[in-house]
Amino acid sequence: MDERESKIIEDYVAKMLEVQKEQFEKPLSLKELKEIAFSVGMSESEWQASQQVMEQHLRTGKGHVRNKNWLDAVTELKQAVAINPYHEDALYNLALSYHELYRKSGTELYKKEAKSAADRVLKNQDSKMDAASIALLNEIRNTETDHKNKRNRVLMIIGGVIIGVFLIFLLLFWGASASVGSRANELEQLQVKVEQNWAQVENVYQRRETLIPQIVNLAKSASKYDAAKLNELQRKRGELNPSNRDDYRKKQEEITKALTELMANMEGNAQTMRDIQIQVEGSENRIRVEWKKYNDVVAEYNTGVVNYNDAIGSFPASMLGYKAKEKIKVEIKK
Repeated sequence: MDERESKIIEDYVAKMLEVQKEQFEKPLSLKELKEIAFSVGMSESEWQASQQVMEQHLRTGKGHVRNKNWLDAVTELKQAVAINPYHEDALYNLALSYHELYRKSGTELYKKEAKSAADRVLKNQDSKMDAASIALLNEIRNTETDHKNKRNRVLMIIGGVIIGVFLIFLLLFWGASASVGSRANELEQLQVKVEQNWAQVENVYQRRETLIPQIVNLAKSASKYDAAKLNELQRKRGELNPSNRDDYRKKQEEITKALTELMANMEGNAQTMRDIQIQVEGSENRIRVEWKKYNDVVAEYNTGVVNYNDAIGSFPASMLGYKAKEKIKVEIKK
């Protein structure tokens, strides 16, 4: 087909579509198509040639249909339908090809084109392809249902997977939360024990504190005592700060030293001094015992923190306010 013939066919198709639009989709007869062709300057021989071209596209397209080359079939059959939009055989095979493409891919455009071509077969006056087209339309609807069911199954599977993952995450989170809660409760109990033992340390120091005024009065009434040591003892008592436990311990040890040195240099009532000495030594022994208890509980608490972090490393104990505590080095002479 030369360039002139191609141009005439293009004009023919355009004119045909224009006339078809004016007739509100009423199918044109072959005679009317031929008149349109002549109106755009097509000769009888060119008309016949165009029909031969259409038949060639149709044969090629049907060959692709037999071989199930659906995309190639669509390409050829669209060319045939472009020349004769009402050729039932071309329309039916075009609808069939689009349907197979829709069946494989689920693409909505293929379904739309398949329905359109099958419907056009039914609009023609010739009814010999009607039964096949109706059957094809039913197949298209069945395929549409299959794709919807398939999509629903996929959505159900995805939904099931999401729910499953969520439940697993929930169980893991619940298990982790339960584990965190249990271990945090253990740490809380250990921390309470640490504070209880610290309170007991303060308590035994407080008991010794009640002895110091007696020692001060005894020193002042003694025939001989070290005034500098007495002043140092009173000064050290004023520097005590229980909020800083290590410093508190150091200051208490300095008070112990000052008491020992003060009493060692005092000369006075021997029995009174002996009574006070016994009470001081008893206090020192209790202090030593309570410090040991305190350090033992601190060690237990620190072990709990380490065990917690080993078990739940992603959520360290420090995030809950549980940090390792320093043991207090105590040097109390017997």
